[in-house]
Amino acid sequence: AIVSRYRANNPLNVLFLYMSCSPMRGFSVSCFKALVNFPRQAHGDVSKRAFHESPFRASRVPITPTNARGMVSTHFGSSGVNETKKTRFKIPSQSADVYKAKQSLGQNFLVDVNVARRIVASLEDPSQGGKYVIEVGPGKGSLTALLLSQYPDMAAVEIDQRSVDYLHQQLPSLKVLHRSVLDVDWAQLSDERGGGQLSVIGNLPYYITSQILFSLLDATPRVRRAVVTMQLEVAQRVCAEAGSKTYGILSVAAQLYAKPRVLFQIPAAAFQPRPDVTSALVCLDFPAERAEYGINECHLRSVLRASFQQRRKMLRQSLKSLAAPPDALARLPEEWATKRPEQLSPLDFVELTRALFGP
Repeated sequence: AIVSRYRANNPLNVLFLYMSCSPMRGFSVSCFKALVNFPRQAHGDVSKRAFHESPFRASRVPITPTNARGMVSTHFGSSGVNETKKTRFKIPSQSADVYKAKQSLGQNFLVDVNVARRIVASLEDPSQGGKYVIEVGPGKGSLTALLLSQYPDMAAVEIDQRSVDYLHQQLPSLKVLHRSVLDVDWAQLSDERGGGQLSVIGNLPYYITSQILFSLLDATPRVRRAVVTMQLEVAQRVCAEAGSKTYGILSVAAQLYAKPRVLFQIPAAAFQPRPDVTSALVCLDFPAERAEYGINECHLRSVLRASFQQRRKMLRQSLKSLAAPPDALARLPEEWATKRPEQLSPLDFVELTRALFGP
């Protein structure tokens, strides 16, 4: 009757009446459901599953110290001081407005936070406070802030003065060594930080990736693990097996003195400026003691260089340029003389070096 009277006077009044009554109607329905369901729950007329899903249960269960720890992210010791909370550092701005990448330094800054988290999670350094964690080329700090939150005693090596100043401003507690990574004495750096094995991490410049890797291989056993980004093509060479087209000097050296593996690929869109190639994250695990093969490592490198510089030729031809003893090639076993370098395993090159130069 009320609606009919309102419709007769003005149709808009009906709409106004409906809107006014809707909240009250919803509230009444909710109250009715509560009154109907609650007695049934109290008398056990419903299943246990329905009871556990009831909206009333949360208000009837007391919060105890046991279940409270599952509800909060941190808890407190007997002194009332937070014992587990870690300082989390905000990732500094990665905008090109901060400063532009220098092509001369091979800079491609990592700007994808999700990729950065995956990289940091791969390091797994066990040292107290992360005092043996060394980041190479932190740039604008996309990895650094995440690392520093987990490893407050870490250090970084950076050649770009702009990055050094920016990191001091954004992350003042970080120790930054202003130098080129190629000038780092890994053994000395290890001694300065306590003498343990270092954990190296970083987004490496493409144009000096091989040089950095060789410096880390030479530093064994002062390095425990290296988690580094590089061009996918280089990553495949590092982990290549004998017989493949990508197998080469870097493959042999890396596999003789470490255990390399490709963790995952990184798209070009994760960097700024965007490179023309796909990248990859490579992990190299180093032994606690350097492998000793009973040969001069300089001789091994000479053999590798001579072999792979002419990789399509048989070893009896490619090794002629080698500065070995006069009768060395005459002593070369025929089974090796007729092979190409990609057919030899890393340990085969050790034996080849021993055959040419002796122990």
